[in-house]
Amino acid sequence: MALVFNHTVSNRILLATFSRSWKRQKVSDGHVVYMATANKATVVLLVSGMKKTVKREFPRGARIFVVNGTFHFPPHIRL
Repeated sequence: MALVFNHTVSNRILLATFSRSWKRQKVSDGHVVYMATANKATVVLLVSGMKKTVKREFPRGARIFVVNGTFHFPPHIRL
């Protein structure tokens, strides 16, 4: 497990599976905002060029912005 202190941006995400601890806040013109409603909210990601999925954990209140297929992640924990 590693803590990522900076914001991360990726356009290589092929599939993102959000746990039940996420709420989709806004959808407009290719912009989607997901907000974590509980601590340890997880997202499982399938990333282009990787053979296995990766899991990320976020604190309550964290927001993930998806703009035209590019994911903008706040600081998080890599599991």
